[in-house]
Amino acid sequence: MIAKTKVSEQGAIYFKQVEPALQWFRHFFEGISGSLRWEVRAHVRHHCCLHIVVDASPWGGGAILYRNGQPCEIFSLVWTMQDEQRTGAKIGDAGSQAIWEGLMMLRSLWCWMIPGSQGFVRIVGDAEGVLLALMKRSARSPLLNTVVREITLWLAKDFKSLETIHVWSEYNEWADALSRLRDPHKPAVIPEELRQFPHHVDAPQHWHKPLGGETARVACTGS
Repeated sequence: MIAKTKVSEQGAIYFKQVEPALQWFRHFFEGISGSLRWEVRAHVRHHCCLHIVVDASPWGGGAILYRNGQPCEIFSLVWTMQDEQRTGAKIGDAGSQAIWEGLMMLRSLWCWMIPGSQGFVRIVGDAEGVLLALMKRSARSPLLNTVVREITLWLAKDFKSLETIHVWSEYNEWADALSRLRDPHKPAVIPEELRQFPHHVDAPQHWHKPLGGETARVACTGS
């Protein structure tokens, strides 16, 4: 037997029952002008349009772009106070590791995902819990969940499906080294095998809850 309330008798529901869904819709449509179009071509449905390998440390993040199974570009970041303010993570704090891992995945998507490209996105990394949260589109930690939401909405705007692959940390040495270029205790160097590739040190930012009231859109630059 379903209990009736004054609200249900009026053919309505309580706002709190749908508030999370409405918040997601609001964030999804922020910044969108015009209509949305979804075109799927059957012959590329199982094609990987973006393959990235990612890692993070308490001081920075690193990522590698692969094409046809081979590395072709690299990306490294040093965490800033602005990153701390946006995510709630703390530079140098091992307890913030999951948030930094998620943020590097997000920044890599912003740097390399081409709108309108056909196929799915593949993210490879050693942060098993974060990868699982991405597949579930939800994380237990409210701070990590904010980053997961941003990744989910960014993929959804281009109707991208996601594949995640977990690797053990010993097999993720290249991305790990890129994430530790500014490690104050034991700085790493760019692996010799990657030095010939374009090196990005920044990426576009498209936060749905921007800092200071304006969405930051910084051009992806190479060095």
